[in-house]
Amino acid sequence: MAKARRRKQASGERFEFMQVLALIGLALVLIGAYTRWIPDSWNIPLIALISVILSFTNIKKEEFQAFLLAAVALTIVTGLNFSEITTLGIGNFVNKFLAYFKWLVAPATLVLAVRELWTIMRD
Repeated sequence: MAKARRRKQASGERFEFMQVLALIGLALVLIGAYTRWIPDSWNIPLIALISVILSFTNIKKEEFQAFLLAAVALTIVTGLNFSEITTLGIGNFVNKFLAYFKWLVAPATLVLAVRELWTIMRD
C-alpha cells in the first residue's frame, strides 16, 4: 500500500494559535465596545486572561521596551475624551473601544513590566 504523501503547508496558509487568540481578544474588545452581547462580568476577565497568555507566549524579549512604550501611549490616549465627536456616535464608540482595548493591553503590560524590572534588579 502506498504511503499517503503529506503536503507541506506554506507559511501563512494557516493561522497559528496565538494569532487566533489575539483575534479572539480583538473580537471581544469590539463586542464589548459595540454591543452588550456578552456581559462585562464575563467579557473583561476573558480579555484580561487572553492578554496574560499572550504576554507570556507571544511577546519576544526584544519587543518588551517597544510594547511598554506603546502601552504608555495607549494609556495617555485613553485619558482623552472623544465623546465631543458627535457625528454618528463615533466619539462614544472610540471611548468604549479604548476602554476595552486597555483591558487587552494592561495585564500584559503589568506582566512585562514586572519581568523587565526583575531583569534590571537581578543584574
